Amino acid sequence: MNSLIKKNINFNELKERKRNIATKDLANRNRNRVGYSYKKYQLVLVKDPTPDKLDERWQGPYAITRARNRRNYVVIETETGQVRVNIKRIKPFKRGKHVV
Repeated sequence: MNSLIKKNINFNELKERKRNIATKDLANRNRNRVGYSYKKYQLVLVKDPTPDKLDERWQGPYAITRARNRRNYVVIETETGQVRVNIKRIKPFKRGKHVV
């Protein structure tokens, strides 16, 4: 029983292994992600965080008034004023005859 408790654990190896697993996991999650750089006055759609069953998941289009930085959030202009939105909740608005 004491031999199990006194087992030699190398914490540096555990930290390195944990770091490698986290790096591989992040690369796997970002594999299919497409990055966008939004510009001022570009039209975007905003994802509704809690849509009802028959509601549209994407609302808009809204115009970007100011991009804070590449990862954080952008400020969009709505009927009620400006709203800050996380970059993960927006996607570019594409015009076309097959786009609703």
